[in-house]
Formats: sequence, C-alpha cells, structure tokens
Amino acid sequence: MKYFLFPLIAIIAPNFASAQDWITREACEVPSIEITNSTLTPTYLSERAAEFENGIGRLWRVTSQSGKTSHLWGTMHTTHPEVLDLPAKLVSLIETADTVALEFDPTFKSRAAFEKATNSEGFWAQLDFPRPPEFMRDDVDSWVRARLDGIGYKDSIGFLSLGALATLLLGDPCDDFWGGLILAQDYEILRMGIKAGAAHTGLEEEGFLMNDLNSYNRRAEVVAMIKVYGAYLDPVSYETPDGSGLGLYKKGHIAGLMGWDRDFILDFYGQEEGAKLEQLVNGYLVDERNRLFLPKTLELLEKGNALIAVGSFHLPGDAGLVTLLREAGYTVDRVPVEGEIGFK
Repeated sequence: MKYFLFPLIAIIAPNFASAQDWITREACEVPSIEITNSTLTPTYLSERAAEFENGIGRLWRVTSQSGKTSHLWGTMHTTHPEVLDLPAKLVSLIETADTVALEFDPTFKSRAAFEKATNSEGFWAQLDFPRPPEFMRDDVDSWVRARLDGIGYKDSIGFLSLGALATLLLGDPCDDFWGGLILAQDYEILRMGIKAGAAHTGLEEEGFLMNDLNSYNRRAEVVAMIKVYGAYLDPVSYETPDGSGLGLYKKGHIAGLMGWDRDFILDFYGQEEGAKLEQLVNGYLVDERNRLFLPKTLELLEKGNALIAVGSFHLPGDAGLVTLLREAGYTVDRVPVEGEIGFK
C-alpha cells in the first residue's frame, strides 16, 4: 500500500529521533518514472499479472443490467505531478459525470458535521500519562517518532490513540512540501468534478477508518498498519529515489505494484512476520473495505454516470472491486488510457 516504492533494502540501526532530516524535498523529486528497478523484470511482472486478477488497468467501464454506464478509476494517493497529469479520457469522464465519489467525502454537509470532525474525538487516548506503543522495532519506533515530530505532534506518541497514529502514518511524507496548495490525486479529481457541477459523495463515512481502528476488535489490524507504514519511513529508502513505482502506475500495472509492495514487507520483517502483517493490512484496508464500499457503489451504479475513484489496490484480486461488481451482475470492462499497457 505504499504507492511510492523504493529498492528493497537492508535493515539499519536507528539514526534519527528528533526530525525527519532524511525526507527532504530533493529526496522526493523522482528523476524519472521509467521502470528501472532490477526486480521488475518482464518475467516478474508477468507472474504478478497472473497472480492478481484484473491487475492491469486503472480505468474500468461498469454497465448495469439496465444499460446505465459508470466508470471506476484506480488512484494513487499522492501529489506527484506525474500522478496529477490525468489521462484525457478520465478528465472527460470527470467533467461530464453526474456524481463523483471517493473512498470518503472530505467535505462537510453541515456545521455540526464540521464540528464533529474537528473536535478530536477518538484522536487522543484519554490518558493522564503517555503510554508509547511497545510493539514496534527500535528502528521503526525511531522513524515514527521523527515523523510525528515533523508534522507537529512532538512527543505525542504516547498520547495518541492507535487509530489516530495509524491514520497519520498513511499520508505520503513527500506531500508535506506543498503546504496543502497542491491536492493529492483523489482530491484533485473531486475538485474537478465539483467545479464541473457534479454531485459528490463518499463510499464510507468520513472518520470511519480511525474510529473503527480504535475499536477493541481491531487491535491486530491497527498494530499491523503502524508496523507496516512505519517501515515505509526507512531513511535508506529516500537516499536513492526510484520512480519505478510511478512508472508501474502510469503503465496501469497495478499487479506489479502490489507484488512489489508485498516483497518490501516480506524483506523488511522476514517471511513469516511479513506475511502476517501484509495479510492483516491488505485484508483490512483493501479487501474488507471493498465489501464496505459495495452498497454505496451499487447505489451509484444504478443511477448511472458516476465516476468512482478509489485507491488502485482496491481494483484487482479475488476480493477486488472489479470482481465484486461482476459477481453482483454488472459488466465491467477495462478502458486502456494513454500511456498504459494495451492503449492504442
């Protein structure tokens, strides 16, 4: 689920504890989006495409039994300029859609909704003294503390709820440098839709993820998320930025991204622990949330002319949205866009 992926690396001792000195603007400027990483051979990518069903393609046409058409787009949650350079076909669909839907709608429908979202409910652990999580490796713990310090939560790790900590780690650190001026791809799609006059909605309620992760029965999933997304902060990853992940995304090779991401976790934590963590994180963030997305998605598809944009990892696989929609009786066809595999 990293989206920006770097060469697999060796584990190193913690060197940073007070600032994100290693996540510089220069380190975030990927020089090329060509698929150059030596791991990503044609054989490797072919095997991943066979492993992850419907793993090639970001844009899919969804047709209901009554003949109404909508589209499903796989996003990358980042502000990188290459990701914001949207294909002409997608731009046209956004600008003519009746409804644009994201995983959740970041806008507020009332003053009460705004106040509820900003009152920090569920964000702090309601403790009189800090109780830092003790399940992280020392190096990962150091990187997570530095990340929190760098985004304004200095020395707060013991006061945050685990759900809040996990959701804070989901963001791409390279987005920090834009100061909110440039939107991540999902929000840019929403902005374009609203500007064109489309209605907008979310597939799940705003704030659902953090609140759900704070529930007692989500302990295993939230711990896994913190360990996995903490590992993505490894300083060595930022020493030699590799645009191969961007290259895979632009080619529409989502299966390659998913396989490479899994390999990173298996390499970092070892085969046994890494496999458990990967299954917990993707089983929850992707597979389970796909099923939660489905009722609202079906409602939009029955109305027709919707543009539904979700993280690209939500599309492939046996529990992916493409498969789930086909099982629900919809015709789902890939629409290759410029730059992708199979575009003509």
